[in-house]
Formats: sequence, C-alpha cells, structure tokens
Amino acid sequence: MSHEPKLEICKFTLFKKEDNSKVAFREFFRKKFHNEYAELPKPIIQNDILNLFYKDFIKAIDNNDYHLNHKKKKGFKVAKNQNNGNVESQLNFHHGDFAVSGILDGGKHDVKRWMGDTTDVNVNQIIQKKNIVNDRYFFLIYTPLNHFEGILMIQSYSEISISDIFKEFVNKYFVYFNEVKNEIESYIPDHLRQEYLEGATYKSIRFTTDCNIAPNFNGDIEQEQYHLQVRIEIINKSDNQRDYSKLKDFFSKISKSKFMPTGGNAIELEDFKEHKGILSDGKPVPIVIDEDTEIKPIIRLKEQGIAVDDGNVPDFEQIKNYCLDLLHTIQETLLPENAVEEL
Repeated sequence: MSHEPKLEICKFTLFKKEDNSKVAFREFFRKKFHNEYAELPKPIIQNDILNLFYKDFIKAIDNNDYHLNHKKKKGFKVAKNQNNGNVESQLNFHHGDFAVSGILDGGKHDVKRWMGDTTDVNVNQIIQKKNIVNDRYFFLIYTPLNHFEGILMIQSYSEISISDIFKEFVNKYFVYFNEVKNEIESYIPDHLRQEYLEGATYKSIRFTTDCNIAPNFNGDIEQEQYHLQVRIEIINKSDNQRDYSKLKDFFSKISKSKFMPTGGNAIELEDFKEHKGILSDGKPVPIVIDEDTEIKPIIRLKEQGIAVDDGNVPDFEQIKNYCLDLLHTIQETLLPENAVEEL
C-alpha cells in the first residue's frame, strides 16, 4: 500500500536552561500560566491545572489559521467536522491519562499543480500555490504533571508526513522564556521492538576499522606507511532467510575470522571498531550489533489492526484507542523511574 498509515512515537523532556536539571510538567505549567495559576481554588487539584493547559493549547493550535512552514512548504490546522449543523474541532482531552489528542488537516502548499479527473480527461483544474492538498493525521500528547518526560505520538503515511513541522510546534509550545526548554527524541516501546526483532531477518553484517600498514611490494613501489579504513561486508545471498535470533550466534562465530593485510598485523573482525548489520521485515533497517535499544522500527498501523477504507483513510477512532492503550503500556515503563517530587 503506497499510502500506508504509520505511527511515530517521540519522548520529550523538560529541562531548566541554566543547568539542564529536569522540570516536571506541573512546574512548567505553574510558570507558563502563573497569573491563572494564582487564581485557582486551594488546594489546587490536577484537573484544574490540566484545564489551564487544555484551554491554552486550544488557543495555540486551533486559531483559525494554518500553521505554515514556508521553508518546508507544509502546513497544518485542526480538522473540523460538521455535526447537526455545528462545526466541531477534532480535539479530545483525556484528564485521567494527562493527555490531549486530535486530528489534523495538513499537507504541502506553495506548489502549483493540476487536478484531473480519472473519469474525464478534459477536466484539468489548477491547484494554486496558496492551496493545501490535505491529508488527515492523528496526534496525542502526554504530559504527566509530576514527571519530566512526556510522549508525543503523530500518525503519518508511507509517502507523506507533517510530523516534522508538528514536532516543531510542540517544541516551541513547551518552552518558557529563558527558563525552560525541551528536547524531543524518537522512542519505541520495548515490546514493539521485540516484536519486530522476532519477525525480522538479517541481510548483512559490516565490519569497519582503521589500520596502518607498511607493505613491501617487492620493490615495485617505494615502501611507505599507509593509513587505511577497512570495510568488510558479509552478505546473506542464500534463498533461506536467517532470522534475527540467529544473528548474534552467527556474528560471534564469523567475528573470529581474521583480516591479514600485507605489511600489517592480523586483526580479528570482532576487534574492528564498528559492527553494523541490516535487518528487514520487508524494509531494510540498519542496526548496531549488540545495541538492540537503538532499533526503532516503523509502526505500521494496518498491521496493528487499524482498519483502512477504500480511499486509504484510516479509522481515526481505532487509532485513538490504539494510542491510548499503547500509552498505558509506556506509562508502566516511564513513570516508576522518572518520578520527581511534587511541588
């Protein structure tokens, strides 16, 4: 499927700019909404804090304009649906999960194109540079009040995405003047990584290192010192695919092989500086051997049971429920180790 829905997960962390110490979302919201915070009834309850965030987030993201990135020629806005004559923004708030989710309309702009009709070759309508050809995208943002790490989930498609410009929006929102900043990085839950590894096959292993040699080519050329980079790639050419579970056993044996350069010392492959491989579950993914945590496979939503209609539009209600279930799994991993003292 060329328009296959997929999901990207990111972890974003709040820091103090002055010393890079961690900042809980409760503290961040207290700073960002300091005037409104002071007027909250005491004792302050978490739903009141979240409501301040949700109200401000709506103003920031749903401002009746496209959020445009002119350099990347992309834009997005909050999607809206008609319901009994009323226009409803596609935003949802999940107080119990400290999360906000929604659907975005977004795509490319500033490109002049022509729209045809597959049933009538005489139809040829100009799409002006000011027009955006939209797809719909799901997102979820998780902001646990007493912790410093949040989660961003953004759905995209195999050939088009607005995740880059939406991450820029999130990055700018979770900043407070010169006091608080954030960093966003890719993240994948361990159970999804393991599912990928169980179904993946390895395609090749590459060993790379530097070496110095001083060969004597029987007087054909003057003997001198050479500083070389050596790259040895072992490719699986067999019709039988080897699964990832057997890769490390194969690696431990093949890495005992020696490279013996003329005019240099023998080097076992396991002593090479870099050990990299290529895995595949249909699409190649580069890995560093013995660093499974660096593997961040693509989450293909159709493979996770998400329905797609005949127009290649995914079921966004199913995506929302899938992401909330996934969030609950992630919470079990993040919260125990990332708790900070409540302010």
